[in-house]
Amino acid sequence: MHNKRLIFWIVIVLAALAAGWYFFMRPGGIKSEPIDAISSNALIVIDAKNLAAIENNFFSAPQWNDLRSIKLLNDLEVGTQLLNNFSDTDPDLKNALATGKIVASAVTVNAGNAEYIFACKTSGYRLKKLTWTLDDNTAEVQSYSSNKELVYSYKIPGIKVSCAMVGNIFLFSTSAVLVESAISQIKSSTGLNTDIAFKNIYNQSIKDTIPNVFINLEQLSFYAGSFLKKDYYKASQQLAGFTSWISLDLKFSESGIGISGYASSSKINAVLSGYTNAEFNFDDVDNFLIRNTAFAFQGNSALGIFENRKNTSSNIKSDWGTWLGTSFTYAISQPYDASLNNKSYIIMQVIDEDLALKSLSILSENSSSNYNQYVIYTIPKTEIMHAISGFGKGPETVYASVVQGYILVSASINQLMNVIDAYVNQQTLKQDKDYENLKSQVASNCNYSVYLNPALMSALVQNTFASDSANAFPLQKYSGLLMRFSATKNMHIVSGDILYASKAKQQSGIAWKTQIDNPILNGPYTVFNHISGKENIFLQDTALQVYLISPDGSIEWKRKLNAPLTDKLYTIDFYKNGKKQILFAAADGIHMLDMLGRDVEGFPISVTTEVTSPLSVIDYDGKGDYRMFIGCQNGNIYGYYKDGKPLPGWSPLKKSGVITDEFSYVVSNQKDYILYSNAEGIISLKNRKGENRIKSVKNDFALITALIPDDTKNTNQLIAIDKQYKLLQITLDGKITSNSISNETKDATLLDINKDNKTDLIYLTSTALVAESIDKKPLWSFPIDNTDEYKIYTYSNSKNAYIGIINPQLQKFFLIQSDGTLTNSFPVEASGDFIVIEKGNLFVSSNGNFVVAYNIQ
Repeated sequence: MHNKRLIFWIVIVLAALAAGWYFFMRPGGIKSEPIDAISSNALIVIDAKNLAAIENNFFSAPQWNDLRSIKLLNDLEVGTQLLNNFSDTDPDLKNALATGKIVASAVTVNAGNAEYIFACKTSGYRLKKLTWTLDDNTAEVQSYSSNKELVYSYKIPGIKVSCAMVGNIFLFSTSAVLVESAISQIKSSTGLNTDIAFKNIYNQSIKDTIPNVFINLEQLSFYAGSFLKKDYYKASQQLAGFTSWISLDLKFSESGIGISGYASSSKINAVLSGYTNAEFNFDDVDNFLIRNTAFAFQGNSALGIFENRKNTSSNIKSDWGTWLGTSFTYAISQPYDASLNNKSYIIMQVIDEDLALKSLSILSENSSSNYNQYVIYTIPKTEIMHAISGFGKGPETVYASVVQGYILVSASINQLMNVIDAYVNQQTLKQDKDYENLKSQVASNCNYSVYLNPALMSALVQNTFASDSANAFPLQKYSGLLMRFSATKNMHIVSGDILYASKAKQQSGIAWKTQIDNPILNGPYTVFNHISGKENIFLQDTALQVYLISPDGSIEWKRKLNAPLTDKLYTIDFYKNGKKQILFAAADGIHMLDMLGRDVEGFPISVTTEVTSPLSVIDYDGKGDYRMFIGCQNGNIYGYYKDGKPLPGWSPLKKSGVITDEFSYVVSNQKDYILYSNAEGIISLKNRKGENRIKSVKNDFALITALIPDDTKNTNQLIAIDKQYKLLQITLDGKITSNSISNETKDATLLDINKDNKTDLIYLTSTALVAESIDKKPLWSFPIDNTDEYKIYTYSNSKNAYIGIINPQLQKFFLIQSDGTLTNSFPVEASGDFIVIEKGNLFVSSNGNFVVAYNIQ
């Protein structure tokens, strides 16, 4: 009996050992899933039924050519191609990849660099040493043991890959460290499946039909932060606190990318975890979102707006919380740099309007104004913007207005006015077809919502990323992204959509509007501000105040002058140290201001008679030692060195007549000519000393354009247009030829419209705006009715030229491109002079006492 019992236990032990060997010691013995090989520090994880599913779903998508410009996604394609090429050497491996479940995961290996590991579930595959050839190079092969598992390392010039088998899981990566880590994770069961937040969504998400993408927001924020400029790294880390993991089921189509999935967090204080109690319909809020809103997030919590926010002061809760509802929206309109404060605004639900108005009166200390029939309260030293957004610093002055059951708040009064205008004029996202299309693809009710218009984010991307690589992504093709999060038991259901067009859509509509104290008298002009590194806007109002305005519409400074400007303005480097100054003439003399609005030493240069001409600056040798010239009402011309000292021969040059246009400078046959014309049509050609090169010649009528070289001719000839709309051709020996531009010219000017270094003729007839070369070759014709009421305006910089035509009575402004086509979204309301800020694709003009900017992308 004893022997039988002993034999029984020996059989049991042997059976256990055999089972252990079968399942764990023999090749392919450990039965694992590919996900067991993946680290909890993964950036992204892609789970697919086989390798071909990754290729077919992603690399064949209409958007992939754009997406591969993102390094992390390009590396996925490169890694997949390497694995495919590697498996060509072994039919058994090829078959395993074609039939076995596979997981691809990116893991950060050092700052700004992530590498992929591929884990494939196999059936009966045995690891073997392969002869791998790539681009006619045969790999060097080495083998070693890691955690008692065999690892093969293959090295080809510029490429190194490693592979291993752990039980039934084949591992492949360009990083040996990731392969070794995967081996350890499978054997010790310490992989991604130990992450509670990931497990919550993994089993809900995986499908055999298409690959699922899992994003680790904390790791992704660290990775993305390595590409940002130092000042913006901290802001990027706020993404880490939103939630832990998001799973995405992506459906690519010609019109966009459909999104569904789940979100889960292992952190109690994650932002999304605070929005679990009550869903909300944000349709009413759309009535306040400015049409060019680039980013918005919205939340609704039954606990109240401030309960889910860290560091919200008790004062904020007592001052605001008693009359606010449970929903909020934080939004940013199209940014033109990385300064978002003046483009931000918040919208909050008001549940007790009477109490809200009383509280706002107290908070504002009765400081308020009226705009468009609504009261705007000025509230000093409050942290409300920071409390809602989590961005920026407090306390600060904000402006607030209650409109139709909601309170609108911004740190910029101009931005608040923009929101009110958008609501009153129905120029909001509610009227945007793309936005409404997005909304139709996602859940109508949710706890949290994120909207992004990538097409409006190019300036922000350029200013926040440390390298130009981010600029390679064609943001203009993606006109909207909307993701909504709806709470369920222990996670959020995600629904979303991304709009896509194979050709970039033109973004149109008003970008911003800034109110100044009085109607605009002169300008706008562009000046390059060395302090910000951006083009700024300079103008003067009817009270003779000059303003410097940033490209996002913020007023940098203003100061009073004693006289109106005389049209021309220069940005110069007076001290030759890289710092810029603003140089111009006003009716009382020549002024030079620094970029803080202060007079440069030695300026202004005053004259005792009224200045009638724009300032002309001539740099004879291109070394910055320029001369300055102005014409005055007393008929004299005054010339100065750059330091303000009188110029010999021009101090003054008397009896020159009243000059209203700028001077010109040409060099011919080693002689230089300073040319100008006066109000009587007398044209003068002088040398540097103010002496006649030839005797002055007289045209029958005054000129309406400056004299410029006729670059269509090899001869020494100048061209201009006179008051009778005749094209004048003037040789340097004083001969004048004139020809009527057309039989019915209403207005005319000269402009190099194509930027081909050849001046063109632009004029209005009774039926059209016409562009021709100087020798009358047609370029294009833009039809327009009743041109008697219209006037031509032009703007040109080193890259592009633009033509504007305006009906002053109707204030309808048509912006015409260089090819004769009307710019998208025009005509708009504007009063005349305009500029174009190329970096932000902004058209800037005026309307009354508002400076108005429109997108012209």
